[in-house]
Amino acid sequence: MDVDKWDYFARDSQHLGLLKGFDHMQLIQHARVINVKGDPKSQVVHGLAPFPPGGSADNDDDDVKGELQICYRDKEWGNVHDMFATRARLHRKAYQHKVKDAVEMMFLDALLEADPILLLEDPRPGKKPKKMSMAIDDMAVYTNLTDQIFLRILYSKEPELENARKILQNIMTRELYRCVAETGPGEWYLFEEFASTPLGLADKIAKSDKSGKIKAEDIGVKMVKVDYGKGDPIKNARFWNKGDPDKAFELKKEDLSQMLPVKFADQFVRVYCKKQGEESFQAVKK
Repeated sequence: MDVDKWDYFARDSQHLGLLKGFDHMQLIQHARVINVKGDPKSQVVHGLAPFPPGGSADNDDDDVKGELQICYRDKEWGNVHDMFATRARLHRKAYQHKVKDAVEMMFLDALLEADPILLLEDPRPGKKPKKMSMAIDDMAVYTNLTDQIFLRILYSKEPELENARKILQNIMTRELYRCVAETGPGEWYLFEEFASTPLGLADKIAKSDKSGKIKAEDIGVKMVKVDYGKGDPIKNARFWNKGDPDKAFELKKEDLSQMLPVKFADQFVRVYCKKQGEESFQAVKK
């Protein structure tokens, strides 16, 4: 549980017109740093280095290993759960919304089209310009890869950039790639099958088109995973109560509520048609 989430949850919820769903100030007021001992999962879940063998924090026995963790008052378990539910809701309604994914896919296609033509200047004397795709290995060139690249392509005049320019113009006029279908919760096996090779699904769909009008490059595939982070947030967090505020413990979900979810992740596949026109859309849909 990192505090940068609290910052962008509040910011994005406000600008999207969504309720944040949890009170971060309440969590701050009821947080304590406690030495958690004998927790084999803590090193993985919380990512904090344990105390060295033979050493511990505060007044604990020296022969007990432990690590410092931020723990929350037991009555705030609902607030902790709501924070991760807010995360999942923002991913579903914004960060991984189907329209956002369509725009992202189009922008990527435009960059790929422009990559061989649109070069980035190297600020160092005597150095040649480089492709955008090579900038990741050269920080001096990478500093020139800013949001301005969108406008450079959009308002370009070079004939070689016509395809890239057309894609960005379609974004501006909202002629977006259309989402043809999305798998349901019971079709998780498709996510597992094509997660590492999404282009394999596009190729499979194209081959099934008997009309021959659809090619694999006309199909976009997006693997989507919406979850609470690292599983059950209540199970992974540690709590304290006012009777013994220096002792951390784990809450059991079954002792808290019958209404808490059993699963904490959804994963599904979205298929997009990149070609404009109802005929192409229906061909992919079939």
